[in-house]
Amino acid sequence: MSLKRDDAGTLVNPGSIGGITRGRVDSNTSALRSARGAAMLALLFATLLCSERAFGQKPQYEFYYEYRTVFSAKVQEENHWSLTNEQVFERYAARLKSDGIAESEIARRLRLLRTEHDALETDYYSRYYLDSNSNFSHAPNRFLMQMVKGRQPGVALDYGMGQGRNSIYLASLGWQVWGFDPAEAGVAIARKQAKDLGLTLNTSPVATQCFICLILLRSNSMRSCGISRTGKVAVW
Repeated sequence: MSLKRDDAGTLVNPGSIGGITRGRVDSNTSALRSARGAAMLALLFATLLCSERAFGQKPQYEFYYEYRTVFSAKVQEENHWSLTNEQVFERYAARLKSDGIAESEIARRLRLLRTEHDALETDYYSRYYLDSNSNFSHAPNRFLMQMVKGRQPGVALDYGMGQGRNSIYLASLGWQVWGFDPAEAGVAIARKQAKDLGLTLNTSPVATQCFICLILLRSNSMRSCGISRTGKVAVW
């Protein structure tokens, strides 16, 4: 499954509606308790397994922020977004060479672009969340607000939480929230905001490849207790 960022910088499932999952719990309370217990254990396991593998900001990735926000976007726009990654890389290498960048440095950047995309993206979004000039929404998703309106607070899983806009909102309503994102800075912002507001969030920076654990958890445990799934915030 391929996860992408929305305009607010939050990871979403492109096939979902509004990036949200809501559910209708089945009347079988014993199955629900069992599913909740399994979900909590799996979440704890995923946190312990993956949190140390999450990437923070690294000096060797600093070039990528300018590459992604300025160079790549401009080159693709000039070519009507028809270029392959390799074609963009070739143009980037040519520009670096014309700027007098050493061949060894050009080779290093190209190697990272080709082999460490997830790590570069994680570093990019950590910088993005910390950049005062970044323009992203801090408000909760309106569809999520509609879906939980009038519902009894329960447990929510927000994978790809970004800076925590949806997690903070749910926690303010009394939900027990588990939030994960590979961008360490986004998680840190969410934690600070929750602390300032006197709210409790269970959060951890989790590497992108570990989202599969959470996706499988959502698919299996939620099916067992009769919850339908359409996106990236699961409530039950």
